[in-house]
Amino acid sequence: YKEVCTALGCTPGKDIPFDLYNQTYAAAQEDIAVRAISTKNGQQGIDFWWIDYQQGETNTFQKTTIPNINPTIVLNKIRSDGFAKDG
Repeated sequence: YKEVCTALGCTPGKDIPFDLYNQTYAAAQEDIAVRAISTKNGQQGIDFWWIDYQQGETNTFQKTTIPNINPTIVLNKIRSDGFAKDG
């Protein structure tokens, strides 16, 4: 949590708004938070993530509006690309 706060310039102890369309947020979420609980060096963790979250039908999520983009699709793309990158 502290590493994510540092990466985002947030104060620890405060809520971090979900903003998947912010590249800095997405990178901190994937490269710090998700990698921390992923399988590595034979240590058990999470091998593959797939999000089935159907909240983007209105193209608005957490006060972020990008026309014709569902956050479920964006999150799955980011997540699967990260694991492909890590092997």
